[in-house]
Amino acid sequence: MNPKKLPAFANEAQEADWWFENREKHAEEFIQAATDGKVTRGGVARRLMEAKAAATVSLPASDALTASLIAEQRGVGVQAYLIELIHTSLQKDLQSLHGDSDAA
Repeated sequence: MNPKKLPAFANEAQEADWWFENREKHAEEFIQAATDGKVTRGGVARRLMEAKAAATVSLPASDALTASLIAEQRGVGVQAYLIELIHTSLQKDLQSLHGDSDAA
C-alpha cells in the first residue's frame, strides 16, 4: 500500500483549510479502503471498523410492535432482527451514495 503524500503547508491554518476542502474526497477514499480491507494501519481506524458501538434507539410503539411480530415470524429475537435490518439498510444507503449499481 502506498501512502499518499501531503502537500507542504506554510502553517497550520493552511493545512486545516486543505483538510476541510478535501474532506469528502478523503472520507470516500477511507470508506472504500475499509470496504476493500485495506485499512491495516492506525489503531483508532481499525478499532472503529471492528467495534460494536452501543446505541439506544427509541421507536414508536407501532414500529416496535411490527419489529417484534416480524422477528417472531422469522424465529429470531427482536434485537437481532433490528440489528440486521439497520445493517442492511446502512449498506444499501452507502452503496447508493457512491453510485454503485449492484447494491446488495
